[in-house]
Amino acid sequence: MHSVVGVKRQNFFRRCWSGTARLWQAYWLVGVLGQIVVLFVTFAITYPFRSGFQENLWTDIVNLMLILINLVLVLIYVVYASVSIWRCAPNANNQVWGGLARVTILMSWAYGVVEVWRAL
Repeated sequence: MHSVVGVKRQNFFRRCWSGTARLWQAYWLVGVLGQIVVLFVTFAITYPFRSGFQENLWTDIVNLMLILINLVLVLIYVVYASVSIWRCAPNANNQVWGGLARVTILMSWAYGVVEVWRAL
């Protein structure tokens, strides 16, 4: 288990990324709550501009750009959350939780890869 007590006070997100935060913080605050917030924000920002694909080429280009921006933002956050949870896994009170968190990460990424593969 990493020493969490002696860590100099860093930004919460840096502590998660470096693996010095507690597992529950990385899993529940970054992995679950953070992902909900990111999805809500990206949806709220882009929803007013969505009009579906139409005959107008410029509208279609804008819609495609918004979809790509959403995908990139969500993917960046999911990578950040996954790495944070993985690195913080040893910082659990019970090592079983750390193992389960890592299994959850592996299963989530495997599922995502399979779904992308099926969509192609």
